[in-house]
Amino acid sequence: MNWNEIEFNCPEELKSIPLEMGIDEAGRGPVLGPMLYCGAIAPLDYEWPPSVNDSKQIESEKRISILEELKELPVGFIIRSISAAEISAKCLSHSSSSLNTISFETARSLVKKALDEGLDIQKLYVDTVGNEEKYKKWLQNQFPMIDITVTAKGDSKFKCVGAASIQAKIRRDYELENFQFEEPNINADRNFGCGYPSDAITKEWLENNFDPVFGFPSIVRFSWGPVKQICDNKSPAYFESPEGRRIIDSSFFVARNLRTASFE
Repeated sequence: MNWNEIEFNCPEELKSIPLEMGIDEAGRGPVLGPMLYCGAIAPLDYEWPPSVNDSKQIESEKRISILEELKELPVGFIIRSISAAEISAKCLSHSSSSLNTISFETARSLVKKALDEGLDIQKLYVDTVGNEEKYKKWLQNQFPMIDITVTAKGDSKFKCVGAASIQAKIRRDYELENFQFEEPNINADRNFGCGYPSDAITKEWLENNFDPVFGFPSIVRFSWGPVKQICDNKSPAYFESPEGRRIIDSSFFVARNLRTASFE
């Protein structure tokens, strides 16, 4: 997917009836790979299959079978994949965005896409990031005509959010497993584990796949603390910006819209 591209898959039968929508994400914490946001859409007060739940509570094979079941039902999905390169660019730019801001804006874009496609979203359920009330107020100002609920553990409280979490988790796992390295001159191995900083395999991969000139390939989130530390320890090449901030500047970043990436 390109930046800002949203994948819309929705049965025609949903375009003329009141609907509910649940939003959740997968991959917020990893140092490797994308963050996936998903909206699951169904008729208002839909009777979701009992098997739908928080994806973290479901084993991988079971998640896949549940998603296959959902594809046969009057259920739609809207998906936005936020690459590691995009996260790095937005978090490290001079007008830096927090991960919460990226999440807020992505959720907004999913709802807007649904409305632009002619869907009648009457109820919206969102698994929170950050402060629930702040998130809800922000979304409610964007979509005053929708009844919005923002809550922690929304994926276990509301089936539509659980369905979104299942789709998001499956898609993130797929994209990480099938990630195509863009850098032809960087020989990085594919044994990078689950991508979380706490994973021993991921830690070892980060240590063993650092390039002293280019840093890491685009699968890595440069804005994450462990990556900053490795860059500082292994290849501290800094320049001073006009504002006096330390930056790193190279052709590696230029190729990914990361012209100036602050490591302050």
